[in-house]
Amino acid sequence: RWPQPGAMTSSASGTSPASPAQRRMYAVCALQDDTTAYNLAVTHRVDGRLDFDRLRTVFATLVQRHEQLRTSFHLECGSLVQRVHAEVPDVVTVRRVTAEQALARLEAEPAPFDLAQAPLIRVEVLTITDDEHHLCVDMHHIIGDQQSLAILSDDLATALAGGDLGPAPLPYADYVAALERSQAAGRFDEDVAFFTDLLGDDLPRLELPVDTTPADPATFAG
Repeated sequence: RWPQPGAMTSSASGTSPASPAQRRMYAVCALQDDTTAYNLAVTHRVDGRLDFDRLRTVFATLVQRHEQLRTSFHLECGSLVQRVHAEVPDVVTVRRVTAEQALARLEAEPAPFDLAQAPLIRVEVLTITDDEHHLCVDMHHIIGDQQSLAILSDDLATALAGGDLGPAPLPYADYVAALERSQAAGRFDEDVAFFTDLLGDDLPRLELPVDTTPADPATFAG
């Protein structure tokens, strides 16, 4: 039962509460300083001439279209808020590299994000020759997921082809506001009671066979 936002619109910038999922993600990242476990990265090999100026223009359009690509996160009076910025720095960087340097870059760990600094997306073009490139997109999980990357890829392909992107999507802040109204109205009380009863008794310990000793402290490696 998803909350229905109704006819709401958001301004190009502003501060609003973070969603429950974003609060959980923020807390996990705060406990693991500089973790890159929640970087979502995708790389495309591009063969042929690449118009860097057009690529920058298209990504600037996408950043304006999707508010989460202009969002940063901050603690205010003990509560996590998301702040949508009217403008953010250019997300695209272009580097001329050798094939060996490109391979090393593609195999390297991504750089961590500072969640208080928008944008939480990076686009890096590794240019080996005029006809051989790698387009690397890195986004933090707190502003999107794999479906978000798929939507972004579709929008990128449509915009580069000169197509119409259609109406702007529902701002995520509007969804969060609708979620909070639904929670305040008690729409989730029945669901909470169901799972509280289901999980109320002692649960059996899940024993899984392992062939290695877990790292101490735990890591995201392998």
